Amino acid sequence: MVRAAVSRFAAMSAFACLVATSVVQAQVPWGQGQGGGSATPIGCSGINLLTTSVYTFPATNGSLAPFNDGDHMTLTVSMNTATTSSVSIVGSASGTPVLAGPLIGAGSISYDVTNPLPPLSNGIGFFVNSVTPPSSLINITLTCTNSIPVWPPVVFLLAIGSLFGLAVLMLRRRQVQLA
Repeated sequence: MVRAAVSRFAAMSAFACLVATSVVQAQVPWGQGQGGGSATPIGCSGINLLTTSVYTFPATNGSLAPFNDGDHMTLTVSMNTATTSSVSIVGSASGTPVLAGPLIGAGSISYDVTNPLPPLSNGIGFFVNSVTPPSSLINITLTCTNSIPVWPPVVFLLAIGSLFGLAVLMLRRRQVQLA
């Protein structure tokens, strides 16, 4: 009888620990690693390290500036145990300024960076404004697409070679005209 009670207590404790570690609430301040360790990567690379996670109210997560003009943020929310929610793309861990949203319920919203970021912004992230019913869960993904085109090295070398060839051709034409 005592063994059964101890076994049930151990199972319930393990389940409670599992739930507590899988739900993310009140994240560490932006720019700190888990446990307040080393700084989180900044800009788009920091945003893209944020994996899809389960959140409830209140919660926030994000990445510190700098971002590039034209960087494109996409916030996607799906319902877990919540029936509805309100989530915004924001410029700081405090939830202000609101850069896009709020997104009510499941779906996606986006924000295109224009520098400088609005006053009081120190980065870009999300803020969970509310969930219904209280303490219910939502799934959040925040991604960032860089605005800077990344060319493969071969294309980059071909472009430079083409510009060099055009310059040589123009100089030869100029020499022929002067002669």
